[in-house]
Amino acid sequence: MADLSLRIVEGQALSAAQKKDLLNRLARIEGQLRGVQKLIALADAPSDCDAVAQQMSAARKALDRS
Repeated sequence: MADLSLRIVEGQALSAAQKKDLLNRLARIEGQLRGVQKLIALADAPSDCDAVAQQMSAARKALDRS
């Protein structure tokens, strides 16, 4: 599998620490969305939609905070 790590470039928009924090937050959001995909794939009953909606809401809030 290809190396997906990103090289942090020095600049004036964000400090290196801010970039690292933001990239970590986005990686967590990516994990949440992968979890949502699995929940949808495994959904068997209408009650499973509650878990999907809850995780989607959590991912949306995390993205808003980033």
